[in-house]
Amino acid sequence: VWPGAAGRVLQPAPQSDGVSADVTLAGDLARWQARLAALFAGPEGWSLGGRLEASAALALREDGWQVTRAGAEIEKFTASAAGRRIAEPRLVASGAGTFDPARGDVSISSAEVLTATVSLRTGGLAIRPAQPTSDLTQRVRGRVQWQADVARLEKWLLPHDTAEAWPADGRAWGTLEVIDTPAGPNLLVEATGNQLTLARSRPPRGVEPFWAEPRARILLEVTRPAGAAERIVINRCTLDSTTFAFATAGSIEDPAARRLVTLVGTASYDWDLVSRLLMPWTGGRVRLSGTGARPIVVRAPLGPLVEALVPEPHRGVAARDSRRPTPVDRAGEVPVPGAWLSTIRGRETAAEAPPPGPVILPAASQPRGSGDWLRSLSAETGATWAAADIDGFQLDAGTMDVRLFEGQLTFGPFDLAAAGGRIRGAPWIRLVPLPGELVVPPGRVVDRVPLSGRFCEEWISWVTPLVGRATRTQGVVSIDVSGARVPLGDPCGGELAGQLIFENTEVTPGPHLGPLATLLVKLQTLVDPRFAFGDKVVLLRVRPDPVQMRLADRRLWHEGLVLEMGQFLVRSAGSVGGDGTLAATVEVSFRGDLAGSTPVVGQLLRTPLSIPLKGTVNRPQFDARAIDQVAGRIVENTAEAVLKDGLGRGLEELFGNPQPPAAGPAPAP
Repeated sequence: VWPGAAGRVLQPAPQSDGVSADVTLAGDLARWQARLAALFAGPEGWSLGGRLEASAALALREDGWQVTRAGAEIEKFTASAAGRRIAEPRLVASGAGTFDPARGDVSISSAEVLTATVSLRTGGLAIRPAQPTSDLTQRVRGRVQWQADVARLEKWLLPHDTAEAWPADGRAWGTLEVIDTPAGPNLLVEATGNQLTLARSRPPRGVEPFWAEPRARILLEVTRPAGAAERIVINRCTLDSTTFAFATAGSIEDPAARRLVTLVGTASYDWDLVSRLLMPWTGGRVRLSGTGARPIVVRAPLGPLVEALVPEPHRGVAARDSRRPTPVDRAGEVPVPGAWLSTIRGRETAAEAPPPGPVILPAASQPRGSGDWLRSLSAETGATWAAADIDGFQLDAGTMDVRLFEGQLTFGPFDLAAAGGRIRGAPWIRLVPLPGELVVPPGRVVDRVPLSGRFCEEWISWVTPLVGRATRTQGVVSIDVSGARVPLGDPCGGELAGQLIFENTEVTPGPHLGPLATLLVKLQTLVDPRFAFGDKVVLLRVRPDPVQMRLADRRLWHEGLVLEMGQFLVRSAGSVGGDGTLAATVEVSFRGDLAGSTPVVGQLLRTPLSIPLKGTVNRPQFDARAIDQVAGRIVENTAEAVLKDGLGRGLEELFGNPQPPAAGPAPAP
C-alpha cells in the first residue's frame, strides 16, 4: 500500500474496553506521491519530497480511535505545484486526541507543529470535515495559536515569480477561536505583525523599499445568527497601526453565494508618520502634516478577495496569535525545542535529547499579482491635512474625497490653495492591471502659481530649461492639460499634452546658462556700446504666449517659448528625456520691427543664430562650436556693416539721434 515504507506494531494487547498498540512508520514521501496527492489536491497536483519518521500510541474504543500520543518528523520536506514551492529543512509535530471514522469527526486535545516558517499550537480543537460547507463557524470549534516568518510564508502563498518581484519581511502571530454563544457561533481572529516590510525588486537597480510598518494589529469578530443562514454579522473589524487605523462593523449578506461584505466606520491617520513611513519610496519629496478621522464605507464580494489574497490550495481564514512569538535572535535562528523532539521520537526524555541545531531563516523573498480582484472592491472615504510639501510645492490645508470602484481610484474634484495660486483637478488611477495608470482629464490644473526657486528647479525646468534653471525667476504660471495618461510603473512611457502660460515673468540666467548670457552681452554691447560700461545684467522677459508641451516617445517636448532682452528675441524648442538628457535648440534673433532701421544688426542677424543645447537638466551644455561660429559671424558681419554703412551712423540712427547729413559738394560757380 505504501511503497518503500517500513513500520511495526509493538505490544498489541487486548483490553477490557478495546485494543491498544504502539505504531512506528518511516519512509520517503516522494515514493508515496500517489497516495498523498489527494491530501494536497491543487489545480495541477503537488509534488512531495522528504524523509518521514512517525510514531503513535493508539487505542481502539467503541466510538473510534483514541490517540494518546502521536508525533512525526520530516527531514528536508518539499512540496511544489502551480508555481509555488514549500521547502522546510525540518518539520516536527506532536498531538493527542480522538477520531471517529463513522462520522469523520476529529477532536484534538493538544497538538503542536513547528517549521522554520509557521508554528501552530492548540489546547483543544474539534473538526467536523463531513459538514457540507466551508464555513469555519460550522465545521470548527476551539482555539489555535500561530506565529510565522512573513518572508518564508510568502513563498507558500504566492507564485514564485510574484514572490521574487515583491519581497516581504517581518514576523506575525495571532489566534483563531470559534465558540458557541447565545447569539450563534462566534469567530474571533486576532493578528499582530512586527517590523513588516514590502520591497520591489527592479533589476539591475536591486531591491527598493516600498512599504514598512513597525507594528500593526488586526481584529475580526463575526457571528452567524441562529436561524439566519443568509447573513453573517461583523461585530468588529479593526486595524491599529502606528500610521493608520480604522474601526468598522457590518455584515456579510448571502454568504453561500455572492458573500457581499459591507463595512461602515471611521478611518484615522497621522500624516507626519505616514510621510516618514513612505520616505524610502518617496525619497522625502512628499511630506504632509496633520491628523484626521474620516468616515469610510467598503463593499466587496468576499469570494474574489479570498481568491486573490489566499490562492488555492491554501484558501481559508488565517488565524493569528495575540501573544508574542518565540524570540528570534539577531542571526535569524529559531531553536527547535528538545522536549518536542523527545516526545515525538518517543524514546528520549527532554534531559537526554541532544542539543538541536538551529533552523536558519533565509533572507526575504518577494510578491505581485494582477490585481483583478480590485474590480470587485468599492470604497468611499476622504483625506484631510493641515499642510503639505510635494517636492518643494507647498499646499495649504485642504480636504479631498477619495473613491475606489471598478478598479479605479478617483480623487476630488478638488480646488486647493497652493503657494499663492490654485491647484484644480479630478484625476484618477486605473489600478488594473497593476501597478496602475494615472489619468488626468482636460482642464486647468495649475492656476497662477508663483514661480518659486524649488518649483522651477524641480518641475518647470523639465518643460522649459531656460526658465527653470535660473538665478532668479519672478512671475506666475498657469498650466492647461488637454489630457494625460501616465503609467505609474513607467511615467515616461505615457502620453500628455497641454500648455504653459507665463505672466509677468522675468528670468536672470544662472551659471548653467553662462554661455548664452555671455553671447547676449556681446550682442547687446554691439548694438548699444553704453551697455559695456554698465553692470551687464542679462534680464529676460518671458512673453505671455502659450508654450506648448507634450509627452511622446519617452521625452517631454516644448515649443513656443519666447524671451525678450532689449532688441533681441530668444526662442527655445526641444525635449527632455526621462533620464534628464536635453535635446533642444536656442535661437537668438533681432526684433523684426527694429531690424530695418538698424542696418548694422540687421546685417548681423539676417538669419537667427541657432545654438544646440545638450547635456542634462541639471547640467545644460551649449555647443561650443556653435558659439564660436556665432562669434565669428559677429566679427565678420560687423566689419562688413562698418565698411558699407558706417557703424557710428547705424548706432546713431538706432538711438534716435541721427547725425546731420554731410555737406554736399560746393555748387559750381
